[in-house]
Amino acid sequence: MLHKLAVLAGVGLWVLASPLRAFTGEQCEALVQADFSQVEDAPAKVITAKVVVGAADLGSYCEVIGYAWRNVQFRVRMPMTGWNGKLAVFGTGGQAGDFMPDDPTSPVSWSGSALRQGFATAAHNGGHLSSQTDAQWAYQNESALLDYGFRAPHVAGLAARAVVLRTYGRAARHVYFSGCSNGGREALQMAQRYPYDYDGIIAGAPSMRWSDLFPNLYWFANRMYGSKAVLDGRALQLLHRYVLDRCDRIDGKLDGILDDPRKCQVDLGPITCKAGTATHCLTPAQAQAAREIYDGPHDGSGRMVAHSSAMPGSELVWSTFAGIESYPVSVFRYQSFMPAPGLAFVPDETRLAEYVRRSGGSDAILSATNPDLRTFRDNGGKLLSYMGWNDAIGDVRETIDYYSTVQRVIGGREATQEFYRLFMVPGMNHCSGGEGASQIDWLAALDAWVDDHKAPDTITGYHPGADGKAAFVRTVSPLMN
Repeated sequence: MLHKLAVLAGVGLWVLASPLRAFTGEQCEALVQADFSQVEDAPAKVITAKVVVGAADLGSYCEVIGYAWRNVQFRVRMPMTGWNGKLAVFGTGGQAGDFMPDDPTSPVSWSGSALRQGFATAAHNGGHLSSQTDAQWAYQNESALLDYGFRAPHVAGLAARAVVLRTYGRAARHVYFSGCSNGGREALQMAQRYPYDYDGIIAGAPSMRWSDLFPNLYWFANRMYGSKAVLDGRALQLLHRYVLDRCDRIDGKLDGILDDPRKCQVDLGPITCKAGTATHCLTPAQAQAAREIYDGPHDGSGRMVAHSSAMPGSELVWSTFAGIESYPVSVFRYQSFMPAPGLAFVPDETRLAEYVRRSGGSDAILSATNPDLRTFRDNGGKLLSYMGWNDAIGDVRETIDYYSTVQRVIGGREATQEFYRLFMVPGMNHCSGGEGASQIDWLAALDAWVDDHKAPDTITGYHPGADGKAAFVRTVSPLMN
């Protein structure tokens, strides 16, 4: 592959052709002295390299932390023994600013799962320091915005390849990228902007259209936690039960989960309190707030400003995003507009349509909406995407619309399925969790597609019970329309 040849040439290690599947602690620690300054497009420096002793079924691994031009911090973890010859690079979340929280000893750790399967793994910080809901780092900082927008996952992958090559004496024969939420946006950016980088890509719940995402999030948060908040836990429980009573049977089984919420039409009239009633019903204000969350932001004339991600069946998730109300405000102040207005800016809900129109500059850097994936396809790449139907903030409709648009560009569903498949998971929340079978090994499915040429005709997941074991399993097929 072209990207592997470039890394080999950049590091200058053609002579190390024989595979090396195990290495010593001394070799791990010596990576601090290794010269990675000549890695093309990603001159890098290793800061620390140490052996981490394994626990339980997790073997010992070498952990390397460094940075690549300019400020992209990366972390590489490599199995001391049993490397499968592959590298999995993982994305960030929110505003990035650090490696995603990840304890490899946890049974649900993405990195730990990959290490157990023999993968070398890598992560990055998006090219800056911040918390996940703080956009102040981007204030008048276009260079950092470029890293966050698309360079950081590209650069981290190049640096990780070089570290893997130096350590094992051979290049990774397959390199994958996996991310969810902002990491899912990064994943699509890699397929669109760097189609030669990765053999396979996992794009989970991609936050793909920046100009729509935060006006919708502001609208949602204002109705859940802001000045218009009227929906308490009792109201959400009542609303959710009403939706299930109306729509759970549509898919032919009564299981408390909607297979395709698009088929559910919600009329809140029957559960809106009438004069003289005040129990087992929604107040008119609560019913109105629920309608506005389902519908998403609209301007004064009733025209839609941005897509809503809140589908019928997702109601219990709405209260789980407490604390996000400051996130869209931070993005409006420091990131959406050019030049950024700064701390003095106070968002006005009546002007959300203007905010969408003014976000063209940040959209050009951050949004991952280009449907022309022909170069990625022609290079042999495979794209596995997923999203939960109960994801109330990640933009379900935008993800489905993008998938449909790609099909039109590629030449139909059948041609698209050869390299790109989207799985909508019933009952799953944002990236994971929820009432559905959300525990799914997406990396194993992608690896089987790329390495064994076994396309994922179905994906099987499980819902964890109180003991962590499978309470039930469920199989999902790729979205048909």
